[in-house]
Amino acid sequence: MKYLLIFLLVLAIFVISVTLGAQNDQQVTFNYLLAQGEFRISTLLAVLFARGLCHWLADLRPVLAAGACLTGARGAEN
Repeated sequence: MKYLLIFLLVLAIFVISVTLGAQNDQQVTFNYLLAQGEFRISTLLAVLFARGLCHWLADLRPVLAAGACLTGARGAEN
């Protein structure tokens, strides 16, 4: 339940930031490893936030799986 609330909070922040950022048409130059590109700042922030969220969820998956195994093991003992 705790992880669901955290996920919903992060999702709400993401939706609000995309909604507010959509009003900003400013172009920025983003330098990455081998090249650079011109992006709208709202698009760049949304893409980077989504990428970070995906990595966070991928790192959280083993923790959730281990917790589920421990819960199942405790249930078997009782």
